Amino acid sequence: MDVIERKRGDRRRLTRLIANESDAIQRDRLRSVLLVLLGRQSLEVADVVARSRRFVQRRAHAHRDGGIKAVRGRTAAGRQRRLSPEQEAVSLNE
Repeated sequence: MDVIERKRGDRRRLTRLIANESDAIQRDRLRSVLLVLLGRQSLEVADVVARSRRFVQRRAHAHRDGGIKAVRGRTAAGRQRRLSPEQEAVSLNE
């Protein structure tokens, strides 16, 4: 898989982001891109980060197309609240 740095210094920036990331899934996303940028093949990276080859490819292509910001995952929408913040506060205090 041939992916190159989108911006000069992406490798160094990814290394810093990985070191400071507390979320394991996000850290795997960033590590997979860094390893691909360092020349590793997607199957090898998938073994290192214990994810699927497709996981690695999606992140590498996201970096190629949109840079480091595109690698980060989106927050899940989830279910909307049924109680207002005031109602939640009341129920927690009971």
